[in-house]
Amino acid sequence: MLLNLEKYGERTAVITDSGKRLSYASMNRAAECVASALSQFVGTQAGRPLVFCLCRNTLGSLLGYVALMNGKIPTVLLDGSKSRDVLMRLIEVYSPTFLWLPTEKVEE
Repeated sequence: MLLNLEKYGERTAVITDSGKRLSYASMNRAAECVASALSQFVGTQAGRPLVFCLCRNTLGSLLGYVALMNGKIPTVLLDGSKSRDVLMRLIEVYSPTFLWLPTEKVEE
């Protein structure tokens, strides 16, 4: 595990804009679930995997990043507000195996 969050236990890791608190232990458990699912999917792909993580200041982006790092999955962090055209060009050039992106980007 690259980011050993469980050693911080129930201390607060994150306080969201709405005031929700998330402990390091909770964040670690959530990230482990995501990493397990991602590694199963990414592991079925031929060649070395690559994930584009479109980041925003959200809990989902943070958990995705932690999961990808702990899963030792090569990741490129990108600004989550990139236009569809820019993103499509990057996908064309680098052919990522998987995209981790904000829900609203799925509709684009």
